[in-house]
Amino acid sequence: MKRKSLACLIYSCILFLFQAPAGANSFSRGDRDPVGLPGGPDPAPPGVFEDDPFPAGRAVPADAELAKILARRRVVIIGETHEDDGFRKGLTALLPRLKEGGLTYLAIEAPRDWQRFIDRYQYGGDIKGLNEMSWYLTSSDSPFKIEFSKRSTKIWVDLLKAAADQGIRITFIDMADKGKDELRRSSTDHDFYLKRAEYMAERIAEIWTHNLDGKTVALVGAMHAHKSRIPSFLRRRNPRIDSFAIKGRSWRDAAARSGMFYKPSRDRHYDAYLVYIPHEQSFMPPERTRLRNWDAITPRIEDVLKGRP
Repeated sequence: MKRKSLACLIYSCILFLFQAPAGANSFSRGDRDPVGLPGGPDPAPPGVFEDDPFPAGRAVPADAELAKILARRRVVIIGETHEDDGFRKGLTALLPRLKEGGLTYLAIEAPRDWQRFIDRYQYGGDIKGLNEMSWYLTSSDSPFKIEFSKRSTKIWVDLLKAAADQGIRITFIDMADKGKDELRRSSTDHDFYLKRAEYMAERIAEIWTHNLDGKTVALVGAMHAHKSRIPSFLRRRNPRIDSFAIKGRSWRDAAARSGMFYKPSRDRHYDAYLVYIPHEQSFMPPERTRLRNWDAITPRIEDVLKGRP
């Protein structure tokens, strides 16, 4: 009996000595940053979200905040999940306010050899260019072999059309398909994404040089918008280019008001976050609700970011 009591006492002492102080290294799911690493030690204050995925600050409507950012920075990089239709729909609704804030260029992560499609519309008003691009994205006979859903393609084309209709110049900044295929065959995954980020940074820097009186928003994948990627390459190319990196996504929450919301960031990966809560709560398919889609891409982002410059 005495031995059992002594063992219990020793075990309790060990637990006491090695127990971390409250809040020191305990992270809830909502406190994790966008690449799945622990965020700041302070839990996120309650915002408009039932299960808040963002690690810092209270969310506010995004339109005014983005206008303030464009007033201070000439380049804003927004990272998206490419399959996230809801976020693109929310971003389309924000374009008029961004245009008022000085937005002149929308740089898109799309192959440069697709530029002819959007140019036919933005310079000549020829809707056939957009229709042809839609076919390339959705048809199984397309040489690009992408096969987007017709619904996703329509939302993406609607974003491009809305920007062009408001006089925002659209430019595609990713490598041409042939060059991208050759790079993929000759590179590791890490180098493939790294070199594409560097290539897109060079295209954005070119826009910056010829767009001295305007503002540029670049819409790219989340891993390209990471501060160690396009923002870092931009600074190396031209230290005067002070970009602002944002992570964006949709978030389904029936308890929250709808719209696009902005939250500042305290982590080292992005400067801020945008979240779109759709007006129709059934807008996103069930498999993309909550954190499921985000969790699916998190390990991939972690793999690619290993060995970041």
